[in-house]
Order: sequence, then C-alpha cells, then structure tokens
Amino acid sequence: MLLIKVIYAKILEYERENMDPRTADIPVASSLKYTFALIGLYLLIVLKLGPALMSNRKPFEIKRILQIYNILQIVGNLYLVYQCVLHYLYHPKFSWTCFNTAKTDYSVETMEFLTPIIFGYWLKFFDFLDT
Repeated sequence: MLLIKVIYAKILEYERENMDPRTADIPVASSLKYTFALIGLYLLIVLKLGPALMSNRKPFEIKRILQIYNILQIVGNLYLVYQCVLHYLYHPKFSWTCFNTAKTDYSVETMEFLTPIIFGYWLKFFDFLDT
C-alpha cells in the first residue's frame, strides 16, 4: 500500500509540474487521475465483472452494434486527421512531430488545435468499448 501511495504522490507531483493550464477546465485532460480511473474501470469490467456476468450465458449477438461502433470509429478518426491536416496547412508554426508552444500561448490558433487533441484523447477512451 505504501508503494501505491508513493507512486500516486509522484504522479501528482509530475502533474503539478507539467500540467497545461489551457486544459485545466477540461475534465479528462485536466488530471491524470481521470485517465487512471477510466483504465481501472475498464480493467475491472474486462477482468472481473464481464466474465462473472457471462459465465453461464451464451454470447450476446452484437454484430449490428459493432458495425455501427466501427463506422463511428472510422468517422471519428477521419475527422481527427482532417482537423490536424487543416491545422497544419493553415498554421505552419506547428510541426507534424511536436506541438511545441508555450503553456502561456492562448492564441486563437493554439486554442483551436486543442479541440482535435482533446477529441483524440476521448476517442482513445471510446476504443475501450470494443473489448
């Protein structure tokens, strides 16, 4: 238990030192604890609750749901690529390899680019649903 507390304290310290103030009002992007909570919930469902629920049942027929989910994933990822390409074409101060701006840069271009970044972050959580 002590090890977990030490690791948690180190994570909070890292977060305080490196947090981007521009994302402070965005729930999942404002703190790593949300990411860890969602990953923990995912692991709980996949490793414990799901197998317990399905132990004496036939598999659910979810082919249509998965088809819709896959279409939504494709559309979401295409939108993300589209937004990134547009941003890089019209705002050449950003590079394809690094989002290198000061944390105090609240320019319109920078703030507009945060939207696809946060969208991509949420899209990765949405990926959990296909398991």
